[in-house]
Amino acid sequence: MQAEHVSLPDFYMLWLRAISEVRKVTGNQFVPGLLTSLNTRLSTLRGSRAFKMALFLDPRFNYRGSKFFSPEEKMEIMGYINETWQRIRQLQSPASTSSTRNESLSESERNDDFDEYLTEMYGGSVNTDGEPSETKFLQQLQSLDLEPRQNSNYNVWDHWLRRKTTHPELYAVAMVVLSTPSNQVSVERAFSVLGLVLSNLRTKLAEDTLTNILLVKLNKALFPQAIATAYNWKEVERN
Repeated sequence: MQAEHVSLPDFYMLWLRAISEVRKVTGNQFVPGLLTSLNTRLSTLRGSRAFKMALFLDPRFNYRGSKFFSPEEKMEIMGYINETWQRIRQLQSPASTSSTRNESLSESERNDDFDEYLTEMYGGSVNTDGEPSETKFLQQLQSLDLEPRQNSNYNVWDHWLRRKTTHPELYAVAMVVLSTPSNQVSVERAFSVLGLVLSNLRTKLAEDTLTNILLVKLNKALFPQAIATAYNWKEVERN
């Protein structure tokens, strides 16, 4: 639980693991009360909209034959996920999104004379506007509870990274949901760093200076990559 980021499904799994371990303890008078508290808190967590979406997108909880969610809950959660996807679409740049989708179309997916011929014969029309199919998105969403169950140590983050191309819409939702923090470890670490920087010997630091120092200290792991791509070093050396 002290990791830099613990996703909501992993947090939930850790909580279940804690309950499992406490149940093994015998001869301790505090065990019944502790189990009651853990299970009560677990029920509260499951009432969270964010937790519901996260667990629905996790094949360790939502799989073929799973009784984790009732049919009514599944319909409710799919509505939440669809709303989240619609919100993501609204925030995306229409121009860049359309351009990217059009570039990704293969020659076989583009409309041509033969498609027009098939349309004359059988009716309908070919989707050429580059917009994602709402029907396809809903079908992929509904098919999540038909997939096989994964073990408790399964990496759900990698699971969705592998589906970035095959399930782009669900992937976008999963990245938002799985990025939701389950604890305040990062905030606590930020306060600890602030205490080290803003010491008794450095009480007159300007607000901007303090912000910049904290930005560097809290993100130092990202700086080698950021610096490597921030400048054209060959150009700098020539000058």
